[in-house]
Amino acid sequence: MLALCALLLTAAPPEPERVAGARLAHEASLVERAAALGLAWPPRELYLRAFKHERVLEVWAGDGAGRPLVLFEEHPICGESGSIGPKVERGDLQIPEGLYLVTRLHPDSQGWLSLRMSYPNAADRARAAARAKEERRRVSPGGDILVHGTCISIGCIAIDNAPIERVYLLAQEPVARGRAVRVDVFPGRMEPERLDALLEQATDVGTVRLWRSLVPAYFAFERTRRVPSGWPRGDGTYGVAARRAR
Repeated sequence: MLALCALLLTAAPPEPERVAGARLAHEASLVERAAALGLAWPPRELYLRAFKHERVLEVWAGDGAGRPLVLFEEHPICGESGSIGPKVERGDLQIPEGLYLVTRLHPDSQGWLSLRMSYPNAADRARAAARAKEERRRVSPGGDILVHGTCISIGCIAIDNAPIERVYLLAQEPVARGRAVRVDVFPGRMEPERLDALLEQATDVGTVRLWRSLVPAYFAFERTRRVPSGWPRGDGTYGVAARRAR
């Protein structure tokens, strides 16, 4: 009897309702997809790439052993706000552009399920500070930027409820293991011709510098299919470490 009571006391709490519903609806097809790609379930590594111009979120997964990632699935970005270009301050409705980490999973949010991003980072704060200096006023970079469902965005990456349920389930294992989940947000795909078209839409030198600093991260992954090591700089741009394909 005592052993039974101890077992009940140490049992894991029930899964949040929305997560349990997502598992019931999607886990079988996710397991099947992982098997088709040669991955064990659940995958231990997850990498997300968002392209604002193309309005698509790529979901890449891997075994966590340093081997190249594989494209698990893609989801349309069904809700957007603002325009091409980085987020600078609270209330501008812009979706950030840069290299971010998932800092928390939210099983019950206004966006159905959501993944919180590490916005603002040092590069984002630098852009806000530059605007504050230029316009001689206080500027907050804002916060609470998520990848979420509902197709309604005021600065977040909004995909529909079924897609966010799938992404959330994929993120659980890496996050539980303490493995970083990167979310890289690009203004668009960055091949030379496409980048030139994007640059024509840039409204300031800072945006041009930001976009050019993201090019190495884009091509590093295109070349190796491994998450590039990148970091925000205090001048509003990003540094990216060179990595060779195996």
